[in-house]
Amino acid sequence: MTTETSPRTRARAVRIAPSGLWTTGAVSVRCGVPLRTVQHAITSGRLPAYTVDTPQGAIYAVRPADARALWGEIPDLDLPAPTELATA
Repeated sequence: MTTETSPRTRARAVRIAPSGLWTTGAVSVRCGVPLRTVQHAITSGRLPAYTVDTPQGAIYAVRPADARALWGEIPDLDLPAPTELATA
């Protein structure tokens, strides 16, 4: 007998070590759009994102190319590169 899991449960069970991915906050700052706009784009399926479990709870991680394709990026931002997200 096999048990089915929902896509959301399955996505959370997958452990990834994202490197070079942006958080929703980083997308908001780097692309110049409100945080709620980023979150809505993810939940509506317009912006693909990984769900990453962290000690503080689950977060979304977004490929920079996907965010740039949707909104572009604000030029001349002198921001540090996002640090690698640690997963336990």
